[in-house]
Amino acid sequence: MNKKEKFLGVVLALSTFCFAEWSGESSKPSSSHQIDGKTFWSITSPEELAWFKAQVESGEVSMNAILENDIFMGEDSTSVGSLTWTAIGASDNIVFKGVFDGNHHAIYGLKSVGSVSNHGMFGLFGIVGGQGVIKNLDLKNIDMNSGSSNEMYPCGGGLVAYLQNGTVNSSSVSGRMNASYTSFTGGLVGQNVQGTVSNSTNKVVITHTGKYTGYYVGGIVGKNGGTVSNCVNYAAMSGSGVKSIGVAGTIGGIVGYNAGGKVLECVNVGNIHLDMKTEMSTRSAEARAGGIVGFNYQGSVSQCANYGSMNAQANSELSKDYDTGESILNYSQAGGIVGVSLDGRVENVANYGSVEATCTNAENKAAAGGIVGLLNHSDVTNGYSKAFVKSSNMIGSLVGSAQDSSSFTEADFEVLLNQNESSDKIWSKCAENDLPAIASLAEYMCSEDLLSYAVPFDSTDEGTTFALSRYNKPVPHLVQVIDRDIQVMTPSSNEVVSIFDSRGKKLYQSSCGTNHQYRVTRAGQYILKMNQDVRMITVK
Repeated sequence: MNKKEKFLGVVLALSTFCFAEWSGESSKPSSSHQIDGKTFWSITSPEELAWFKAQVESGEVSMNAILENDIFMGEDSTSVGSLTWTAIGASDNIVFKGVFDGNHHAIYGLKSVGSVSNHGMFGLFGIVGGQGVIKNLDLKNIDMNSGSSNEMYPCGGGLVAYLQNGTVNSSSVSGRMNASYTSFTGGLVGQNVQGTVSNSTNKVVITHTGKYTGYYVGGIVGKNGGTVSNCVNYAAMSGSGVKSIGVAGTIGGIVGYNAGGKVLECVNVGNIHLDMKTEMSTRSAEARAGGIVGFNYQGSVSQCANYGSMNAQANSELSKDYDTGESILNYSQAGGIVGVSLDGRVENVANYGSVEATCTNAENKAAAGGIVGLLNHSDVTNGYSKAFVKSSNMIGSLVGSAQDSSSFTEADFEVLLNQNESSDKIWSKCAENDLPAIASLAEYMCSEDLLSYAVPFDSTDEGTTFALSRYNKPVPHLVQVIDRDIQVMTPSSNEVVSIFDSRGKKLYQSSCGTNHQYRVTRAGQYILKMNQDVRMITVK
């Protein structure tokens, strides 16, 4: 047998080898050693991991542990353990303050469920604070679910449900998560109060079916008041909700709700879809989707890029209140970078994913923007978007709707490159296609394989919205008529778009941006001119 055949034989044996599934037992590790003056217990099995959990919950909150090999909660790397893992410390609100070092190993098949007894928290850890650190750890093939609880704002995350002020670094999570009963859900961290999450990736497909009236989901963090940096989300996420009372769902590729926190140098590749609805009710439905952040309140988003498609829908079964006759307003906002920004800042960002926001009732409020869906008392600086944007109401190549002294500027890419020739430059471009890229993210943004890592909703979903090579080819004008709105997308931002009535009277003309929308006052024939492309448009 030659070396190649021997190597393949070893790989095959390892891939088919079965382990004893965790039975719920615990056992003390046989060894520990010193690292930087601290004692670390060596974890080699599910039983030793359970022992570590028991020690922390008994009061040894600063205990440290390190994985010496991969841990399998099920029979093998493809199976999920049949026993439920209660997040460490969740039952008694115990705060872990030690160091858990995955040592670049993985825990496979972890199953965790939120419940009344653990305050609605699910994940590997419940609460991490103080100087608590989770690092160098991969959770693979997880199966996590939320359950009903008595908590006002239940949260859950693959690694940590509630991060007070600790650190999560150089870690990843993959698998499935159903977060129907949580308020804040993240692929890695449910709620980050003042902690730091960095250099980590998510491949957990998250589904929220809206059992909780208002919820926030993020590929990395559900709610963020700290810092999230250098993180990538590859997984698709979906949210829905049908209730007889008001219902609101918000999903962000990196962070669901950024409450005074910082999000920087992050990339999203996963697609996001939200479908919120109220039935037989006078209450409104709200849906917000953002490639990086769903809702940004007094926070900052900088040097980030999105490639996933955003789709937000909000509808109500009733169109009017029968008692007052007033219309029931629903709200859907979608942005390539941020769904809604209130008193926040967005700067040096790029979007290549499609954006769509719809409400079925014509009087409702749908806003879609290449960078931000709804901008309220906020600023966007140097936003670059090369994406198709669609809305049943308000639309913009950068911002769908801007309110209350908001401001936004489109990135002049050539000027930015000339201004950033120093070693700390912010913008660069990909050599293969000359597309703009954030300099610190060029390794991701210029990779031909970036989109191939996207994790779809299911095996039949392609998981990507476009190929990077698309922009090396001629892109046609895209024209659609929704109600009485004429919407046009041009391949470049400096093309002149004009709309005339049937008698030749000019109604609209603009050469700013790639997305144009004009609402006509009546049905009839209209003439659309885009440079040398002239078309007759019928509005019914």
